Amino acid sequence: ANKERPHMYEVIAVGPGKEDANGKITKINLTPGDKVLSGQYSGDEVELDGNKYKIVAYEYILAKLA
Repeated sequence: ANKERPHMYEVIAVGPGKEDANGKITKINLTPGDKVLSGQYSGDEVELDGNKYKIVAYEYILAKLA
């Protein structure tokens, strides 16, 4: 059983979207300030100017919270 627990994150920035097999860009339905759930071990952590950020691919976002 997967014991990974989801964590809540605030979206700081969003990329241009995901490119499909035909080269068409699908826009990501997130904006800065949104709250999302993602797996604890999903993505990569980076530190910039003393702040820690997590870079997560859109397919690893479990939910957008209202």
